[in-house]
Amino acid sequence: MRCIYCNAELPEGARFCGKCGESLEKAQAYAQVGRMVEYNTYDEYPEEVKEVFKQYERSTLSKVGDWVAGIMAIVFLIVEIVVAATM
Repeated sequence: MRCIYCNAELPEGARFCGKCGESLEKAQAYAQVGRMVEYNTYDEYPEEVKEVFKQYERSTLSKVGDWVAGIMAIVFLIVEIVVAATM
């Protein structure tokens, strides 16, 4: 197998390219997405393509949720500091 980013030869079972460091799971997802142009609706996609979507959605939502929680914590901290300073 070869890396789609740098064309380096990859050992069997590798998760990242040893040369450029790119995620091979991401490369596989892009390859799956590239094949989707053959289909008209989500229901027509093969199950393995739907699973790629589900994995991407879960990881993206998790990251967004972490960022939102972090930003809210900072905002609440600033509000607490301002309230404490005005008392």
